[in-house]
Amino acid sequence: MKNNIQRTSNQYQVNEKKKNSRNEMMNQKQKQCDKLEQLQDQALIQYYIFEDYQNLINLIYSLQTVNDYFKDDPNNEMVILCRNKVISQLNLSNTIHQDIQETYKDSKYQQFITKEKQKVKEMVSHLPPNVQDSIYLEMYKQNSLSEKIISSYQRLEKMDITPNFDNQVVSQIFSSMQLIDQKVNQIQSQNHYTVPSYNDVIEKAKQYQNLTLQKLEVSIPKGQLPQSQKSVQKKELQGVQQIVRSQSCENLSSKFQQQIQTQNQQSKQQSNENHQKEKQINHLKGLVNLGNY
Repeated sequence: MKNNIQRTSNQYQVNEKKKNSRNEMMNQKQKQCDKLEQLQDQALIQYYIFEDYQNLINLIYSLQTVNDYFKDDPNNEMVILCRNKVISQLNLSNTIHQDIQETYKDSKYQQFITKEKQKVKEMVSHLPPNVQDSIYLEMYKQNSLSEKIISSYQRLEKMDITPNFDNQVVSQIFSSMQLIDQKVNQIQSQNHYTVPSYNDVIEKAKQYQNLTLQKLEVSIPKGQLPQSQKSVQKKELQGVQQIVRSQSCENLSSKFQQQIQTQNQQSKQQSNENHQKEKQINHLKGLVNLGNY
């Protein structure tokens, strides 16, 4: 009887050990899965945060080039277009960070997100003063890098042209989407994302800036740029002053002739300006995605 009880007890202990061992193995596997999932999520968080920041810096650098290219015509449609690109990226950035906040609510993720945002803030603090002091970066820090993200939509500026999305533009958009999918799949398979350094971001932004300048020079050569309204008014004023000065030394007939000649020159100048502006708008319709491609 005692032997039977002992054997039963031993068998029970063996079964319990096996059961505990299986449970331990399952727990270890679950921990490994949880760890891999966390690494994957963290890599995706880094990807969304730093790729978004890179895109914004690219567009700000590009806008600087466009501003300089049209420095005599600050209200040029191309300048407005590029400002709208930056604003659109700010709106997208706000949405991305809001989604990250809502998707990864667990405290372990919130701490990680805060740490990664701090890295971006550190990068921003080392930007050149003319970039760092940009109103767009202030909006970015407030609407995307703060602890609590709330929805914030910035209105685009009105433009006199309507963007045309031809087959080439649509093809480029789909190619970009496919590239993003490939990057996300790669991150998910490797559970890793390489965070860019400050120099990496600046190097890409300058490459983007150079590409913008190249496209501008090809599409709208400086010799074809329309004169700004201020420049036209200045020349008109110079023409009037010349007429006034000539009154003391020319007879009435010659004064009328000079006035007529000046008016003809101004009319011709205005006609040329209108022609160049119309030509530029046609160029703009094909350059809607200048900042993105």
